[in-house]
Amino acid sequence: MKQLPYSILLTVLLSTVGIPVLAYDIAMKNEDGIILYYNYLNDGQELEITHGEGYYNGSIVIPDKVTYDKKELKVTKIGLYAFNGCVALTSVSIPYGVTKIEGFAFIECINLTSVTIPGSVTDIGSYAFKNCSKLSSVTISSSVSLFGYEVFTGCSSLTSVYITDLAAWCNITFREVHSNPMYYASHLYLNGEEIIELHIPDNVTSIKDYTFYGCSNLISVTIHDGVTSIGGFAFSKCSNFTSVTIPNSVKTMGYGVFRGCEGLVKVSIGSGIEEIGLYAFSECPQIKDIYCYAVKCPMTIGNPFAHLQIDSITLHVPKESVTLYKNESPWKDFYDIVPLEDDETGIPEVRQIAEKKGKGGIVYDLSGCRVKNGEVPKGVFIQNGKKFVVK
Repeated sequence: MKQLPYSILLTVLLSTVGIPVLAYDIAMKNEDGIILYYNYLNDGQELEITHGEGYYNGSIVIPDKVTYDKKELKVTKIGLYAFNGCVALTSVSIPYGVTKIEGFAFIECINLTSVTIPGSVTDIGSYAFKNCSKLSSVTISSSVSLFGYEVFTGCSSLTSVYITDLAAWCNITFREVHSNPMYYASHLYLNGEEIIELHIPDNVTSIKDYTFYGCSNLISVTIHDGVTSIGGFAFSKCSNFTSVTIPNSVKTMGYGVFRGCEGLVKVSIGSGIEEIGLYAFSECPQIKDIYCYAVKCPMTIGNPFAHLQIDSITLHVPKESVTLYKNESPWKDFYDIVPLEDDETGIPEVRQIAEKKGKGGIVYDLSGCRVKNGEVPKGVFIQNGKKFVVK
């Protein structure tokens, strides 16, 4: 049998144990005179930045294109392990044109303090920023649609995440909880303003897993009638809002969706709900009332109410369904199951608005846009997380 050269065998062996192999196609200086290393992509038409001889230090500006051998080549990827273990790296500028940040790209860059993901990046690989322990802020463009596994594990200094498109944020796939920088950050900013009163945009039909995990500064959440599913842990650990209304359009709520929302007192679940996941309301010790408008008992995956003092919570259900809920697990375990009152419609009584900002709170229309003081027309609006009608 023909034997492989020793160098190839060594490369294969190192790759299998997760050790990056020092290999690059070209080396070029950037505008600051720092040598950067690249591999060819797409039959030599594009480049990825990679690791080279030694470690990158200080501030690195990655160019959007490189001219080599009289040929202009675009830089489209941050390669696997490209900045692995660059402990003296303090900042990196990623150019528009990069579409993917590969796995392990910045792992163990312990002095990297902030990073901006440009509007061309769609995919961030697993462990890309793992153990970047001084990383305090991340700016994420609307183009990103996928975060791999444990992208931000160990980034314990994260405090702030900046986004420009809330609908795009709702549509990101986070592979697991540490994929989302909000696991540590707590503060989510939209166009520079921290989101305190959350209004899901009208063009969002599904809120994905982990989307708002750990947004502890949220004081209210408004989900419009049009959203059909809310993913697992989507609002877990959001500890400061006291009530939530799930609209009639929502059919499924995932695993742990409101788990650990310690300030939650009142929950209203719309008539369209069909399935509620395990631990959906677990560790919400302040819940006193749950209003469920579904005539038929929603299917539950395990017990959505595990670790609650369910024997002290009142469940409000349609009059014709009281007996049904009293005979169905886990619903039958509630302290009291009572019929909904005629005026419990989910929208408070019709009233004229007289409050102004600073008194009654900021007023929003159903698309989430602020309404100027004194200019509230007829229609349905939102204030302090609740809908009201102006005639």
